Amino acid sequence: MFSYILKRILIFIPTLIAISLLTFMISLSAPGDPVELMLGQAGGDSQLADKMASEKTYIDMREKLRLNLPIFYFSLSNQATSDTLYKIPKKNHRDLLSRLTDQYGNWPEISTYFEQLRDLELTAYKIERNSSNQDALIKVKNYISELFLNHKDQDIQRGLSQISSEISTIRQQYDDAQKAAIEAQQKAKVEADSLAALAAVTDSTVTDSSTTTEKEEAATADSTATENEGTEVADSTIMEDEDVAATDSINVPPPANVEGDDQLASINQKMRDDLGALENFNMALTNTQNAYQTIKDKATPDKLYIPSFKWYGLNNQYHQWFSRFVTGDFGYSYQDKRPIGSILIDRVKWTMLISFLAIIITYIIAIPLGVFSAVRKGTFGDQFSTTILFVLYSLPSFWVATLMIMFFGGGDYFDWFPPYGVGNPPADASIWEVIKTRAYHLFMPLVCWTYGTFAFLSRQMRGGMLSVLRQDYVRTARAKGLSEGKIIWKHAFRNSLIPIITIFANVFPLMISGSVVLEVIFTIPGMGKWGFDAIIFRDYPVVFTVMMFSAILTMIGYLVSDILYAWVDPRISYSK
Repeated sequence: MFSYILKRILIFIPTLIAISLLTFMISLSAPGDPVELMLGQAGGDSQLADKMASEKTYIDMREKLRLNLPIFYFSLSNQATSDTLYKIPKKNHRDLLSRLTDQYGNWPEISTYFEQLRDLELTAYKIERNSSNQDALIKVKNYISELFLNHKDQDIQRGLSQISSEISTIRQQYDDAQKAAIEAQQKAKVEADSLAALAAVTDSTVTDSSTTTEKEEAATADSTATENEGTEVADSTIMEDEDVAATDSINVPPPANVEGDDQLASINQKMRDDLGALENFNMALTNTQNAYQTIKDKATPDKLYIPSFKWYGLNNQYHQWFSRFVTGDFGYSYQDKRPIGSILIDRVKWTMLISFLAIIITYIIAIPLGVFSAVRKGTFGDQFSTTILFVLYSLPSFWVATLMIMFFGGGDYFDWFPPYGVGNPPADASIWEVIKTRAYHLFMPLVCWTYGTFAFLSRQMRGGMLSVLRQDYVRTARAKGLSEGKIIWKHAFRNSLIPIITIFANVFPLMISGSVVLEVIFTIPGMGKWGFDAIIFRDYPVVFTVMMFSAILTMIGYLVSDILYAWVDPRISYSK
């Protein structure tokens, strides 16, 4: 027996590797970008700084997930395909380069075109967006993004042409704005010169008027020198009033508009910067067009038919993923960014608890029912139990679960059991209180988990029991005068368990995968609901972890079944 078990375990190793390879291949084909799913972003940054920071975060997360490594131990392709394509961070960029390589076969020129296209994209983000150019600039960025997806010649040519057209529109808007600024500057200068000339004329008039007034005042002072003191005071007062009136009539020129000149200089500098950024973009666009034309001119499609082998070693994605899985590191969840191992412990305990209780209840009820039906074949009890069990078997579990919630879970009728959850006993609760709370919450889920399997297991037990009761050794035992109970439970029952053990091999995967429908309906935080949520939110590491555990438990189940075969039937031996 020991040698047989060891042999089966050795067979399980290549089987597990094959299953892991299949799971890994499926993970590579899963839709969406794993890094974007992990980060919850999809690009579209409007500023250069934001875009660079986003790409830095993307690259760091990609390295954390070990996606910057080769996919497998080796690659078998052709001489045209680059052996470092996995280093390109974005998935759509790798797809573009792969398709261009399959079309033209000259990787160096394709790599140069890609670098020029990247430079074109970054240069576009250096053009400052304003109210006049924002529509055209958005179109330019969209056209560049489409170039990262298009590999057909007509699509690339059309995209480059559209970019050139939109940039011409932006340049025309800049020229119009510059012309308007120059006209405004000239108009402001003319107005400033006019104000300066007017101020100069006003100053000359005021000076002449002041000189004449002084002469007249001197003559008047000589003729009225003998007048009394009161008259002098009066004259002095009159002269002061006239001086004030003269001062009020003078137009003082405004000070120089230094702030306006600085603002105008700042506007001119900004326009020069905008035009410089636009010229840099035109240069980058020209380089991109030339690089793409070089791809077509220097195409080498014959390299596509020359095979090439590349060995990467152990530092690859599959080896890292499988070795980490074997050691208990299942990666990170895309949904809550936590390690899957820490979530798995919390989830699997509820599924295994419910599955274990369901198995115990099912076998305790179904096996005696099967024996009863076999011993009393054709009687009313056999027919009645068979009818009831098949009626239960035909009822969908989700429909029964909904009815139970409606009738007994606080719906329209009785509020006997809680309709969701597993209960939350206080931290200082005793073991009995915890068991009572859990049983109170899990009663309806366990009913829905078990009733459907009663008919299946009992019919399997009935068929196996009937087959054994027809055997010669059973008739011999009856001829010896053994009691019917001893014949049934000691001689016939043990040998009729072969079909039940075979079914038991499929129970192990269910203990971890759980019932998706029932866990979702009753909001049980188990593996079924976790896997369902993972599929909805495209949390593929969780899905693949559940797949791997289901495969492992299936193999364990078959091994346990083989051991139980030899235990219940001494005629079965694995020693030969």
